[in-house]
Amino acid sequence: MLGFLFRSTKDFSNVLPLKILYCSLVRGILEFASPVWNPYYDVHSTALERIQHRALKYMARKFNLGYTSYKDVERALNLLPLSNRRTLYDTITFFKILNSQIDTPDLLGKINI
Repeated sequence: MLGFLFRSTKDFSNVLPLKILYCSLVRGILEFASPVWNPYYDVHSTALERIQHRALKYMARKFNLGYTSYKDVERALNLLPLSNRRTLYDTITFFKILNSQIDTPDLLGKINI
């Protein structure tokens, strides 16, 4: 999907539409159901982060964002690292289970507080 995005946006002159397409087409796939499958090993988490870094590198070069590090480009584009977003979604899911916003009595019974 990222390759498709690169090929389809060659003529773009603004970073905002590219960022919106990345967030909806690529990042949506990378984060789908992340509270269920959040990678435990760093090697798997790093593999996912590399995809976002590749997209950030492309955007930084294409629009001369002053690429010095991935964190700088993430800040410039107002994007969080994928690992932070997965942690955030895990926390939100846990909160919803505790407050019965998600109906999962089996999971709620396994939480020992």
